[in-house]
Amino acid sequence: MIHIGTTEGRFRMIMPDLIAEMGRIHPEKLVDGRMADAVMLREQLVKGELDLAFSGLTPETPEVIDRELILDEKLYYVISENLLRRYAPVYLEKPEKDQQENGEADLRDFVSVPVMRSLPHLHCMQILDEVLEEQGICLDCIHVSGHYDLHQQLAVRDYAACFCLGMYLPHLYRLNTETDNKLHVFRIHGLRKTNPVYLLRNRDRKLSPAHADLIRLLKETCLEIEKMQDRI
Repeated sequence: MIHIGTTEGRFRMIMPDLIAEMGRIHPEKLVDGRMADAVMLREQLVKGELDLAFSGLTPETPEVIDRELILDEKLYYVISENLLRRYAPVYLEKPEKDQQENGEADLRDFVSVPVMRSLPHLHCMQILDEVLEEQGICLDCIHVSGHYDLHQQLAVRDYAACFCLGMYLPHLYRLNTETDNKLHVFRIHGLRKTNPVYLLRNRDRKLSPAHADLIRLLKETCLEIEKMQDRI
């Protein structure tokens, strides 16, 4: 059995396809996928309860854990076509290189738009707050939770705008195939820091060829997400 862990949202976005593909190429190996926060993932790796994990880092990452950057994840501003037309129609007039690119959003143009945010202690929100403070921006936040996929589903219903990490872009684009109220994805003006995602493992644990295949599939998935990010 292969024991792999990640945070709750990433589990929903990434693990279904990984588990299904591993079942196809290694039917003799069961994949035990576990959800936990970043601190608990480190503890489970050290105790030998996990073979692999992928998430951001915490300051307390033990020396026994090897880490490899697998995705330099970016944070985006997301708003539905209806809300964009209501609050900032000028952004609809900007040229696009393709259907997935809208350019850069200056959040000063969106202070009147209700918005959803993720949990304040997460790195992605901390780097966002740095930009908001630097630019003197106060957004109208009406919902806080750690569920980016829920935020997208509410955004397409015109509940509010939201933010999106790179790993959630595939989910967003699938939503766009199901609605006429397209979600527009913008880079955030002034935001240069990223949200790095690492593959983590206990260096004292020996990994099998099946583990290597799972790592390969995970990296291939992250590469596809990087390509999506490059088009925005």
